[in-house]
Order: sequence, then structure tokens, then C-alpha cells
Amino acid sequence: MIYTHAAAALAAAAIAAAGTWQVQSWRYGTQLAKLHEAQAVAVQQATEQARATEQANTTKTLKALNERTEKTRALQAIVAGNRTELERLRDAANSACSAGDPTTPGAVANHPAGTILAECAAQLVGVAQAADGHAADAKTLFEAWPTTQPAK
Repeated sequence: MIYTHAAAALAAAAIAAAGTWQVQSWRYGTQLAKLHEAQAVAVQQATEQARATEQANTTKTLKALNERTEKTRALQAIVAGNRTELERLRDAANSACSAGDPTTPGAVANHPAGTILAECAAQLVGVAQAADGHAADAKTLFEAWPTTQPAK
């Protein structure tokens, strides 16, 4: 009789353990499903934010590059104008030198000075062009630098 009671108690304990095990399985399964759902939502939001940031950076870079192209065109036009003016001044200095008597002290003194001034002016145009190019490069890099947050 004691064996039947012990067997019944063991059977009841086994059934209770199996029931508890199944209830815990359902409970943890539900919690795990909620965690998977929350993770999927977080991944989707992070992906959307990364795409928005990438799009903003791409737009910002393209805008900076387009502005750089326009600035380069404007600088090239200015340089061409400066070179034309230098050629005009050089021609005027040369014609002034050749128009007079080359043996006069004024013509001899003016000719080397005009040549030197023209060469200096040409060098200054080159230096100014390089400086403007470097400044435009720096501005382009600064404006196109990527950010971690999308532009508003």
C-alpha cells in the first residue's frame, strides 16, 4: 500500500513537473518572440536612419562638388581675363619701348623694367590661381565632410 502511494506521488510529481515545464516553455517562448520582434523593429529603424544619413551625406557631397565646379569655372574666367590684361600691358610696354629711339636713356631704362614687371605679374597670376584653387579645395572638403546625423 505504501508502494502504491509512493508510486502515485511520483506520478503526480512527474505530471506536475511536466506541466510546469510546458508552462515555462510557453512563457519563455512568448518572451523570446517579443524580443525577436523588438530586435527586428530596432534593426529596421537603424537601417532607415543609416540610409537617411547616407543620402544626406551623398547630397551634401554632390552639392559641394557642384559648387566647386562652378567656383573653378569662375576662377578660370578670372585667370583668363588677367592673362589677357597682362598680354595687353606687355604689348603696350613693348610698343612704347620700340616706338621711341632705342638709344635714348628712357627707352633703355623702361624696356627691362617693363619686361620684369610683366614677368612678375604673370607669376602673381599663377600664385593667385594656385591659392584660389587650394582655398576652393579646402572649402569643398569642409562642406562635403560626412556627418553622422542626417541633415534637417
